[in-house]
Amino acid sequence: MAIAYQYKLMTTIDTWGAWTAAAAAGILPAAGANKMFAIYVSGADLSADSNFVRVTSAEGDSTAVDAGVIAILGKPKHAEDVMKTAIA
Repeated sequence: MAIAYQYKLMTTIDTWGAWTAAAAAGILPAAGANKMFAIYVSGADLSADSNFVRVTSAEGDSTAVDAGVIAILGKPKHAEDVMKTAIA
């Protein structure tokens, strides 16, 4: 199930853009090198039976790109004293 989210884009070495709302359909950024995206999904936006978030990305250009993903987990939907592993 796709949900709306927020993102911001870094196109310089050290300056982030503003948070921008994205529809559930996603975004198609312009082709270019040296970009980084920060994506924010609120646990409150997930349905009651959603236990995780999955990010899907696709190239909008015919040239090859390098990509990486960093997940920062915070404010869990189901908080526990001892969190289960996030990489199992």
